[in-house]
Amino acid sequence: MKLSSDDSFTHGDTYLKVRDKYPEIRDFSANINHKSPEYVNGKKTEVLRHYPAGEEKIEVVIGRLITTDPGKIIATYGMTSLINYVYQLHSGKNVLLIEPIFSEHRRAAEASSCKITRLSMGALIKNMEILKNFNYDLISLNIPVNPTGEMLSHKEIEAIIRISMKKDATVFMDQAYIDFLTTRRQMELKKATEEYPGIIIGRSLTKVSGLPGIRLGFGICSSGTVRMLRKIRGPWTIPEEYTTILEKWSEYQPDTNMLLRERENITKELKKMKLTVLGKSEVNFLSFRLNEQIDPLDFERKLMEKGFLIRNLSDFYGFTANDFRINIRSQEENTELIEAIRAIINERR
Repeated sequence: MKLSSDDSFTHGDTYLKVRDKYPEIRDFSANINHKSPEYVNGKKTEVLRHYPAGEEKIEVVIGRLITTDPGKIIATYGMTSLINYVYQLHSGKNVLLIEPIFSEHRRAAEASSCKITRLSMGALIKNMEILKNFNYDLISLNIPVNPTGEMLSHKEIEAIIRISMKKDATVFMDQAYIDFLTTRRQMELKKATEEYPGIIIGRSLTKVSGLPGIRLGFGICSSGTVRMLRKIRGPWTIPEEYTTILEKWSEYQPDTNMLLRERENITKELKKMKLTVLGKSEVNFLSFRLNEQIDPLDFERKLMEKGFLIRNLSDFYGFTANDFRINIRSQEENTELIEAIRAIINERR
């Protein structure tokens, strides 16, 4: 996708830029109907009478929270929007998807007429040098990996970056679950990626806040890439009120010590039931495989009848209908889930 080098895209609604200095000002600048309703569904519409201008303020707040230059941050209406922008930027190019990966990556790549090649994470980990055999302009991967919750080592991440640099390729690292890693692991990941100018890191507030209705994601990349992505994004995409949500970022941070204890306990209990735990999760979920004697549809139905919904992984690349992912919740809830699984497993014996 070719974008002009001119950054001077402006629009007429400047009210939000001047209202703090002139709080009593009346807006004659926007050519919209001045007879807008005062209430909608019983709520005052004052905040809706002006175009949203949250992106710039949010990028400044994010920069402060993660100690990064706001000029290297692009705020987006959810991570899905960022994913779409990245593939639009690489429209028609060669894309290598490291699977499993969030399905929106493939959908966005197809929508942008990218030439897609897929490689399993397992094959990559066995031999990082295999990347040299692929022709790609963009390589995309989830770190931590969904649905197993696994992490790559510092050495493995550096290998991906090193090989991609030689190809002059962009690395798109979807880090939607990074907030569930320990602080030490987060710092290791940051250290492994921060020096490479050709990387785009995707982050999401949705997962860590536990509020999917909050559509707020952001990308971290070079200032040049940010400028191009902002042109694709356009204006008025994020409500200014999201700055208030971001200010409470620290309140959303999970208890990683609790997650570790619960992961270890759930893993131990699943293994007692002769179920195979897939990988070694470091985040707030883990995956397991039923043995072949258990009908996965029957298992899932009985679990729902007991009041528990877990994620079947049959639509994930490289996984089967016998594979499931469970989210780690409170100790009490996790215990109840394990007991429900145990009861169903014992019925088969």
